[in-house]
Amino acid sequence: MRRVWPVALGLSLSPALALAQEGLIGDQRFPNLRNLGGLPGSGLPVTPEGEASPSGALTYSTPVAYSFAPRRWAGAGSVLSYQNTLSFTFEGDRDVLGRGNGTGTLQTGLGLGSYGRLTVGAMLLSGTLDSAFNFHWEPFEQRGPIRYAVGVQDLRGNAGASGDTLPGLDDHTATSPYVVATGQVAPGAHVSLGAGVRRFKGVWGNASADLVRGVKGMVEYDAFNWNWGVGLDLGEVKGGERFSPSRRTPRAYAMVGSVRGKYAYWSLAVAF
Repeated sequence: MRRVWPVALGLSLSPALALAQEGLIGDQRFPNLRNLGGLPGSGLPVTPEGEASPSGALTYSTPVAYSFAPRRWAGAGSVLSYQNTLSFTFEGDRDVLGRGNGTGTLQTGLGLGSYGRLTVGAMLLSGTLDSAFNFHWEPFEQRGPIRYAVGVQDLRGNAGASGDTLPGLDDHTATSPYVVATGQVAPGAHVSLGAGVRRFKGVWGNASADLVRGVKGMVEYDAFNWNWGVGLDLGEVKGGERFSPSRRTPRAYAMVGSVRGKYAYWSLAVAF
């Protein structure tokens, strides 16, 4: 376990830390959770078997049903710009609304025997260093082309419901239960449909498919607006197994895209 924390710390601190975007802020709009979701599929494609793989299902802020397999780990960081061009640093006063949003995540899979698989995740959010803890359960030993799962994003409810610049409104709980089903419709192509409350209120969904070898396209409706992205398999990280709790050679993935057609993002993820 001691080897995990250097990786987690690096990934958590990698995003630039700032406020959320103007167009995402508002009463019960959960701006801190509209970035990288910290759930299975977020920035890292995952297969029905729970393995990180280029053939898996890819999303940005919404989950897929597939839970990570036991002793599989995934860390990711993302920067969501305040405009529709990629940003690697944020400018301006922290008190000025709408400069940007950074997120770092760490997830691991746990085996529950005949009760299925559980993915546990932690997130570090925004310039105020809010944190969130997520749980995603794929019940029982599911087979077939369609899988289902239940989960909760931000169990403690501290991630902020409306934005740091809206005192009072932002104090509302952000705890967001959901259900989701995912089907593999073709090799490398997956479609999900979900429903929930708060951040996942109403009906939402995502779809991803291989474009060319090592490149995957993604589109999602996140319960508020449409997002899109393109994921790239960067291959194995040689020598990285020294820092991996599973002793597996890590594999890296990158993603670029847009939230709401207005805010560009990039992410970098490592599975190990």
